[in-house]
Amino acid sequence: VQSLINKLFNKPIQYTSSGSRNVSSKLLSEKDKSYDYTYTIEYLKDRFQNYKISQKRLNDMSKIQAWADSKGIILVVWLHPYNQEILELLDSYNNEEFEQLSTQLSTIFHHFEDLSKNYSDKKYYYKQDPYHFYPIIGDKILNETIKPLIENHKAQ
Repeated sequence: VQSLINKLFNKPIQYTSSGSRNVSSKLLSEKDKSYDYTYTIEYLKDRFQNYKISQKRLNDMSKIQAWADSKGIILVVWLHPYNQEILELLDSYNNEEFEQLSTQLSTIFHHFEDLSKNYSDKKYYYKQDPYHFYPIIGDKILNETIKPLIENHKAQ
């Protein structure tokens, strides 16, 4: 979140030696590798098969939106983009609860975007990590989706 805020206000981003901010070493480590998501897909195969939407969490999110409204805060919420292989795995579950998540979130949050099916091409993701997209895609999402939501709200 801090990285997004810094990008939004054109401030420098501090990359650390741990976590997903370690872009430089992640890019170097995949230099001569091909795409291989086998390990991650195997790990996830049974993880979300019986996914259920938590009514308590939906209620909590409604409270967060109400709080933001009371403070005049623009709350922008989105579903993370998924790599095509991840989308195929999720679709294979035929889980109606998972398929309803976007609809339910859009009824709670005033500024909601479902990016789950946008940016699904594997060229946007690290070669060994189908969950995390390249920083340039984060910039694209910020500039094409998040900023316009905020600017549109300010113009009203």
